[in-house]
Amino acid sequence: MAADRLIVTVKSEFRLFRQPHKVGDVIRVREIDLLVIGIERFNLWGATLTIWYTCQDLSQADFISKKNAYKQPR
Repeated sequence: MAADRLIVTVKSEFRLFRQPHKVGDVIRVREIDLLVIGIERFNLWGATLTIWYTCQDLSQADFISKKNAYKQPR
């Protein structure tokens, strides 16, 4: 996982009938806290459920937001 990426993809595998992560959960991967913000895709193969999550790296707090694309009213 790249340390400079704010948004990353995480692949997780679960056995059937085990609770997978939900959107809004904070998971720990390689000593980094990640917030699950979406599910990209999933695959069911036999008794294994594979899920690709879109996650935000919570250790990064110094990212720059873009300015609004529209002009402010006067």
